[in-house]
Amino acid sequence: MRQFVKKVLLLGLCCGLFGLLEQARAQSASTGTLVGTINDQNGGAVSNAQVELQSLATNFLLKAQTNEVGQYNFPNLPPGDYWLTVAAPGLCKTTLELRVVVGKSTLGDVSLQVGGIGQTVEVKAGARAELQTVDSSIGATLGVIEITRLPTSQHNAL
Repeated sequence: MRQFVKKVLLLGLCCGLFGLLEQARAQSASTGTLVGTINDQNGGAVSNAQVELQSLATNFLLKAQTNEVGQYNFPNLPPGDYWLTVAAPGLCKTTLELRVVVGKSTLGDVSLQVGGIGQTVEVKAGARAELQTVDSSIGATLGVIEITRLPTSQHNAL
């Protein structure tokens, strides 16, 4: 009986440590995610569209293809600015500039216009209200100034 209690306690301790490690990993995110939907000018989903994501800092190129409902996903991206290029037969090739932020899911929806093979549309992302509708995560990124203003035992924030 005593052996059984020891094994149960050891199992409980291991499970508790695993839970703490998962929480610590979730709090130390260093990547972001880009998700989106590709539609035509009438709002219909564009399946099998070619989606390319290129980092402006490193020129690293990732490729994906939209699924049957026009959705794509680029997980675990380093933060930074990217060019998103979408192409589909019979539709204009469209390029969009996006910024991926640590710990957040960036939404990159694109509406493709009917056009010829050689036509390209370039879209500049403007300032828009940030509303996290992709997932339920809440977070913020602190810069150097904010971090240096945090109160510590040796530093008074006021």
